[in-house]
Amino acid sequence: MKTSEKKRKRVTVILPSRLVGLAAAVAVIAALALIVGGFTSHAVAAGGSSASAVGGFQAGDLSHVAFAAQMNGTSVTGHVVQDLTNGSRSGPVTCLNVNGNRARVLWMVTRSDFPGEVGQTRQFDVTDNGEPTGGVPKDFYTDLQQCDPNGSCSCTAGSASGVLFHGNIIVSGP
Repeated sequence: MKTSEKKRKRVTVILPSRLVGLAAAVAVIAALALIVGGFTSHAVAAGGSSASAVGGFQAGDLSHVAFAAQMNGTSVTGHVVQDLTNGSRSGPVTCLNVNGNRARVLWMVTRSDFPGEVGQTRQFDVTDNGEPTGGVPKDFYTDLQQCDPNGSCSCTAGSASGVLFHGNIIVSGP
């Protein structure tokens, strides 16, 4: 049998699940770095008062939350995605209040796996206590759930407080 007629063997490399998880985490961190970098350049370009809050984490209730919110003067932009154990919801940020290392984010549900949620306003509070130490987050997240802002940029509702299992929150502003 000639060499060219021999069957070629395929080699398949399967990455261990930890490496796949690490690769996914690196991708999320890179995306957050790009978002934060974009906020910084917008804030400098705007030349006015600006504030931002951005984060990606797993909360104590096993939900996964990713959000980015920015305010330049009175203009607010951003988006929120919440993945829960039984479905998900997402939508644009409608209001951002920043006070030191804390932020309140109001957002409108435009896509949801839960009946009747589209069109609702939801809110959550985040606290930025610095970078994780040894992989352990120091930040806090409180989902204040559905609310009726009555034309204001703040409202109160029930809460489900959350410590973070993984992730980070960055708040900056006046």
